[in-house]
Amino acid sequence: MNPAELAQLEEALGARCEALADLWYVVITEASPVPLDKPEVKPRLQTLAEQSVTQLCQLPLDCGAVRSLGAQWMEFGDVQPAAIVSILEILAQQIGQSFSGDQTIALQPHFIRFASELILGFTNAKSAEVKDVSISAIRKMSHDLKTPINAVTGFSKVILKGIDGPITDFQKEDLTSVYEAGQQLLNMINDLAAVAKHDEARKVLYVDDFDVAALVGDVLTAAQPVLSQQPNTLEVHATGMLGSLPLDFSKARWVILSLLFVLNRFIDHSILRLFATRKLQDSGEWVIFHITGVGLDSEKIESILDKDVQITSSIGFCQELGGQVHFESTGEDSATFVVQFPVAAKAPPAQA
Repeated sequence: MNPAELAQLEEALGARCEALADLWYVVITEASPVPLDKPEVKPRLQTLAEQSVTQLCQLPLDCGAVRSLGAQWMEFGDVQPAAIVSILEILAQQIGQSFSGDQTIALQPHFIRFASELILGFTNAKSAEVKDVSISAIRKMSHDLKTPINAVTGFSKVILKGIDGPITDFQKEDLTSVYEAGQQLLNMINDLAAVAKHDEARKVLYVDDFDVAALVGDVLTAAQPVLSQQPNTLEVHATGMLGSLPLDFSKARWVILSLLFVLNRFIDHSILRLFATRKLQDSGEWVIFHITGVGLDSEKIESILDKDVQITSSIGFCQELGGQVHFESTGEDSATFVVQFPVAAKAPPAQA
């Protein structure tokens, strides 16, 4: 798809913005639990249609602007992911009516990336709204969000494999970006559901002495199926006698697993290392875990330390157990999380 063809599409779709707004109004009206005032909503939808057409016809795509468009759909009340999929389907239908069959096929990779970025923007905005909702609501939202994202990633994978015909190197690059962004978005949704599940249990700490070697073995077993999908290899090293810990086993296990999975997201066909040791320091006796990703630029992790829900929740859980987590930049080709659990002190009571 070249700039001249995109300009032709922008002109054709620009004439259809009012029709787009009418069709979109039907979608959000059916999805809304309360009546919407058409004279008030319709102009806003037409503006969104015009902005969507403008952004769709940009080359290269302005991902930030498209994500902003996705977030703006939150203005219309309790809009669900299914409604966003319907909105994108309507836009695709309008493209099919504006372009020839060959032109529509050529536009597919560009449109899929546009749709993926718009869904990402909507999802980010939706996630920010659900901090205090129930675990069941979060699980339902996670399921609803995964459905359109799986469709986007699945469709892009089909095209990448050449099942629908040959694609250019430029289209392949775009589709690869779409697929990878979709996978990262699925990871984020899984993280949100996992954090919600564990937040539900935060009020209760099951403190008991457990064998640290057993914890390491359990982590290795649980992590292997996830790491093999990249595929990455987990190397485990223990120094000296690890002994036991007087903590909540499930929460300690979850802290280690979560940080392993964070690093796993950013490497491919590489190595993760888990080092465990027991040390006596001025502040007391500790069991210390070093979790390292090899082949990973530490700046990538540093940029998300205070934003990634899996990292922040792991730090919170560790602090509940009386421990601490910090990040170490270990060079351009590796990054390490250091987790310390106290041996002598019992975990403090959880916050109500």
